[in-house]
Amino acid sequence: MPIARPSVLRIWLPLAFLAGTFAATTGAAHAGVTNGPSYVQVPGSPFAVGGVVDAIALNPAGNTLAAADLLGDDIDTLSLDGSTGALAASSSSPFAAGRGPDSVAFSPGGQLLAAANLVDDTVSVFSVSTGGVLTPVGGSPFATGNEPRAIAFNPAGNLLAVANGADDTVSVFAVGAAGALTPVPGSPFATGASPVALGFSPSGNLLAVADEGDGTVSIFTVGAGTLTPSAGSPLTAGDGPAAVAFNPSGSLLAVANSAASTVSVFATGVDAASFSEVPGSPFATGAEPVSVAFDGTGSALATADSLDGTVAVFTVGAGGSLSLEQGAPFPSGNGPHSVVFVPNSSLLAVADAGTGSVSVLGPMPPPTATIVAPTAGQSFTRGQVVQTRFYCLDSTPGPGLASCTDASGGSAPFGVLPTSTLGTHTYTITGASIDGLTATTSVSYVVTPAPPKNRKPPQVGGKAVVGKLLSCSRGTWTGQPTPTKFTYQWTRNGVPLAASARASYRITDLDRGSQLACSVTAYNGSSAPATSLGISVPLHQSANCPAPSGPVTGPSLGPLKLGDTAAQAKRAMKGSSDRPSPGGRKFCLTPAPVTIGFPTGNLRKVLHGGPPAGHMVWALTANPLYSYSGVAPGISLATAEQQLAGGTTQAHGATSFYLVRQTKATIVLEATGGVVTQIGIADNRTTSTATVIAALVASLPT
Repeated sequence: MPIARPSVLRIWLPLAFLAGTFAATTGAAHAGVTNGPSYVQVPGSPFAVGGVVDAIALNPAGNTLAAADLLGDDIDTLSLDGSTGALAASSSSPFAAGRGPDSVAFSPGGQLLAAANLVDDTVSVFSVSTGGVLTPVGGSPFATGNEPRAIAFNPAGNLLAVANGADDTVSVFAVGAAGALTPVPGSPFATGASPVALGFSPSGNLLAVADEGDGTVSIFTVGAGTLTPSAGSPLTAGDGPAAVAFNPSGSLLAVANSAASTVSVFATGVDAASFSEVPGSPFATGAEPVSVAFDGTGSALATADSLDGTVAVFTVGAGGSLSLEQGAPFPSGNGPHSVVFVPNSSLLAVADAGTGSVSVLGPMPPPTATIVAPTAGQSFTRGQVVQTRFYCLDSTPGPGLASCTDASGGSAPFGVLPTSTLGTHTYTITGASIDGLTATTSVSYVVTPAPPKNRKPPQVGGKAVVGKLLSCSRGTWTGQPTPTKFTYQWTRNGVPLAASARASYRITDLDRGSQLACSVTAYNGSSAPATSLGISVPLHQSANCPAPSGPVTGPSLGPLKLGDTAAQAKRAMKGSSDRPSPGGRKFCLTPAPVTIGFPTGNLRKVLHGGPPAGHMVWALTANPLYSYSGVAPGISLATAEQQLAGGTTQAHGATSFYLVRQTKATIVLEATGGVVTQIGIADNRTTSTATVIAALVASLPT
C-alpha cells in the first residue's frame, strides 16, 4: 500500500517497502553468464558506499556504477573493473540529488543519469563526464507525480518514464538535447495501484509497469511520447509485483513477485503487445525478490531477494522456462534491493540496502592444477619409465577437492608418463572440486628413440704408412629403428685431430711415432661414442739421433735449453746434421727436426743488450710427440687457446703465432689454417713488449 508522506524516512522503509527498483537492461551488450555451480563475492566485496543503497545502475560500457543513497540524499558513482569486479569511488563522489533518491538510470548513450527522488517528488538529471563526475543539467530537479518510485529511459533516449507510486500514474517526459525534461501531452498516464517499477521493451514500443498494489502489470503502447494501454492490459502477475524486465530480444517479460517470492515469465505475442505466461511460471526465487534483470544474451536471469539476502540466478531455457543454477540462490549482502549484470563479463552487481554497500558476485573460482614434473619440453627415450609429480588445490571459498588425476588415471601426487610412442606429446592433469568445477593443466614433452648402443667397436683399416689412406668402419650398433646417421673423429695419441670428421684419414709426417684411432657416434637419439683400437705409425729414426723426450717443461724442449750455445745444442742432439735454415738451425730429429734460433741483428736491437750472440733464444718442432699441457702439433688452434688461455696472437703472413708467457719461458704455438703445426719455447725477454714480440715472430721460420 502507498506510504504516508513523513518528513523523515523511517529506517525500516527500504527493507519493508522500498521494493520498486528499475532493473531493465538499457540496451548495452552483456557477456553470457558462465553457468558455474556457484557465485561468490569477488575479493574486496562488499564495497562500502554509505547510507541506504536502494538502487544501482551501470552505464552501457559497464565501467561506471551509480548508487542511490536513499537516506543520504545523494548519488555515489564508482569505477568498476569488469575483469575483477573491483569498485573504487569516483572523483568528487557523492553528488547531491533530491530527497530520498530511490531509483537511478543511465541514458542509453551513458551521457545522462536520472534519479527519482521519493520524498520531494522530483527527478534529478545529471550530465555524466569522464570518471563518473555528475553535473546537474539546467532546470534540474524536475517535478513528477507523488512518490516517484522508478525511472527508465526509452532505448532511443528521447523519453523518460517515472512511476508515481502514491497517485497510480506514470509521468512521461521528453528529453532535450541538454537533458532538460518536458512533460509530454497527456502526462501523467493512469496505471494500476501503486506502480513501483517499469521498463521499456528493447524496441521502445512497449512500456511495462509493475503495479504492486493490485498484483498486475500494466502494458502500454508507446507512440510519439503518448502511452496507450495495450490490449489485454493489465497482466495478472503474482502477489506484490516489484520489478519488471524485458529480455534483450523483447520476446520475454519477467516480473519479480515480492510477496510471493516468485518470478513470473510472459512470452510476447506476434504483435509484441499480447502476453502469455510460459509453462511452469511462476518460478520460485529467494525470499521477497524486489529486482530482476536479464543478461545481455538473454540466457540468464537474476533476482535480488531482499528478505533472505540472496541473489537467485536462473538459466533461461527454450520458450522462457527458468532453471535455478546449481547452488542458487547465492548469498549477497543484507537486504539486496537492486541487481544488474555487468556488461561483457560474468559478474553481477548488487545493491545491499541494509549495509549501505554494493556487492559484486562472480562465478566460484575453479580449483588449480599444477604439474611439478615433467617440465615443459623435456625429452625422454621410448620405453623409459618416468614418474610424474603433480597436485591440485581448491579455491579459497570452495568446498574442497573431489579428485586430482592425470589422463591415465594416476592420482596425485604421482603418476607415470606414457613414453611408448615417438614424437611430441601432452601430459594433462585435471583437478575437480566437490561442487563440480574443474581445472586442467598440460605440459608438452618429447619421446625420442632410445640411444643406439655399440656392440662391436669400429675398426681402423689400411697400412700405417705416411701418405696412405686409413678407413674407419662403423662397428655394430643396436637401436630401433636402426641408426641412420654416423659421425667420425680421428685422434692422434688420444688427442682429436682438427678437420678429421670423416670415415677416412690420410697419414702425414706429423703422425710418425704416434698412434691413430677413430671414434664413431651413432644417431637416432645420440649415443656415446665408440672408439677403435689404435694403429701405430712407425717412427723413422735416423742413426744416432735421440728420440723425442716428450713434454715441454719450463725453458726446455727435450734435451735443449734456452741459453744453450750452438755447440751445446749440437752435443745434446747427438748425430745432428746442424743444417742452417732461414731464421735458425735444424738439428736432426725424426719424424720432424727441432729448429733453434739465435738473436738476429734486428732482435738484438730491440732486446737492448739481451741474450748474447750465439745463445739459443727459441726452439720449435713439428714433432707431435712433444706437447705442453696436452697441446701438441696437429690439434686445432681453438682447442689449444682454450687450454692455454691468456695468450697473445701475432700474425706473420698466412701463419699465426700464439704466445703464452709462463714463469720461466714463453710457450710458442705456430698455426696454419686453424691447426697447430709447431710447438716450442722462447726466452721471456723476447716477449716482454709488442715490439720485441714482432721482432721475434719475424725471426721464426714459416
